[in-house]
Amino acid sequence: MLIVKTRIAPSAIQGIGLFAMEFIPKGTVIWEFTPGFDAYVKAEDVHRLPLPAKFQMLKYCHRDQVTGHYVLCADDARYFNHSEVAARDIQPGEELTCDYRLFDADVQVKLHMTPP
Repeated sequence: MLIVKTRIAPSAIQGIGLFAMEFIPKGTVIWEFTPGFDAYVKAEDVHRLPLPAKFQMLKYCHRDQVTGHYVLCADDARYFNHSEVAARDIQPGEELTCDYRLFDADVQVKLHMTPP
């Protein structure tokens, strides 16, 4: 669950992005898995879905590098775009990004996905 104020808007990086609505100091935790709100989905369950549903899951979820389960965010955290930038203070209005390589076991697929 996002624990800072954000909004979604068109992104210069790709499609839609997630933007800060408040100052976020360097080192602030901005998202955390929240049981009962966010969900873990087994990889085999994702791969059994009809192709359009599977594509959406693969596009908006990340696969945990340890458990192999997909993490389904129930909020706008799914709009984080990938960037290899260093952690720093974030000003209101700036796009929030994350480095998929740090947590997503499907990072190579995620960075090269095209719709079915």
